[in-house]
Amino acid sequence: MPIFTTIILILAFDFLAWAVSKIIKIKICSVCAGVSGSWMLLTALKLGGYISANAYDPIILILMGGTVVGIAYQGEKKFKWFEDRPVAGKLLIIIPGVLLVYLAAIY
Repeated sequence: MPIFTTIILILAFDFLAWAVSKIIKIKICSVCAGVSGSWMLLTALKLGGYISANAYDPIILILMGGTVVGIAYQGEKKFKWFEDRPVAGKLLIIIPGVLLVYLAAIY
C-alpha cells in the first residue's frame, strides 16, 4: 500500500500547488511540488515513527532522486551557463544531489 499512499500524496500536493499558483500568481511547477512535498512529508512521518522505514524508504529515495534531476532540468532552463554547457551543468547538480540522497539514506 505505500505506493498508493505516495501516489495520492503526490496528486494532493500537485493540486495544492496548482491551486496556490492560481491564487498568488506565482509560477510553480505543480508536479515538482507534488514530488518534493511528498518525500518531505513521508520523511517527516518516517522520522516521527508514524510510517515504516522498510516500506517507505525505497519510495522516498526514488522521489528524492527525481527532485535532483528536476533541479538539474530547471537549472538548464533558467541559467545561460547551463544552457551553453548542459552536460557540465547537469553533472554539477546531479553528482552532489545523488551524494546528498545517499547520505540521507544511510543516516
